[in-house]
Amino acid sequence: MKEYLDISRTNMDFGDALFTIHHFHWHKTNTAERTLVSHSHQYYELHLVVRGEGLIDFGGKSVVLSAGEAVVIEPGCEHLPIQISGDGAENLTLAFSVHQIPGEGGAYAYFTGTLLALTEQNAVFTPPPALISDLRLISRMSETGSLRDYCYVKTVCCRAVFLLFDCINQFRTDKQFRADMPVRRAGAAESPDGESIGILLENLLNEPSIPLGQIARRLGFSERQTQRLIRRQYGKSFRAVRQDMQFSTACRIMRESPSLTPKEVSVRAGFSSPASMNRLFLRRGGCLPEEYGK
Repeated sequence: MKEYLDISRTNMDFGDALFTIHHFHWHKTNTAERTLVSHSHQYYELHLVVRGEGLIDFGGKSVVLSAGEAVVIEPGCEHLPIQISGDGAENLTLAFSVHQIPGEGGAYAYFTGTLLALTEQNAVFTPPPALISDLRLISRMSETGSLRDYCYVKTVCCRAVFLLFDCINQFRTDKQFRADMPVRRAGAAESPDGESIGILLENLLNEPSIPLGQIARRLGFSERQTQRLIRRQYGKSFRAVRQDMQFSTACRIMRESPSLTPKEVSVRAGFSSPASMNRLFLRRGGCLPEEYGK
């Protein structure tokens, strides 16, 4: 019987998706002069330069990676081994695959759709420090001596998957984001379909008393995912969209009920005070609310 648990192949179930981490490589030597042989794999490869500089040929072009930058190579893509150079050069390679399995729908489409958007662009991205830290931690532990250690490493793997996809969401288009919804959080209400999410989001944004956190919970997303969705949908930040809607609401109220006082209008439009409404009108319209449209 083995005295250790091999973690070089870690499986994680996410609804209808089986996410498998095949292996890690942590290179700490200069590889600029090693023999380069073109090859491909049946899995995805994430190449991350931790220190120094990296050069990798794939997708018909050469890509230079600075410290802290990464790329993902899709299965079947011919590429050369990454070359790293510079004092103290380090790079991490993570090999993983995603397969569909029976289970709650949404996860497989999300994973594959996000990876497709990233690899189609041959995009270079900058992972957050927390993801780099997790990958370095996992790469040091090719085997463990106890079930407790194994469970800990698997927890770190799950966290790394979340951090990776939270980062590369930025490469999805609005259409892709609507087609493949992020995985619903446990305990959240059933996620709306791609067509209705825009309507639900607009309705929630039109309620000034509903904060961002509550909007995210209603949609079944994290706050960060919701902010990205708002920016894709409207081309603006959450705060800017909310102010646009408050401004439009205040204008409509004043047109429909001209006898209301500025204080009454500010309350109905969701402003914290008449002064905050005055400031917004001065920025947007160059005048006070009572002077607007005259």
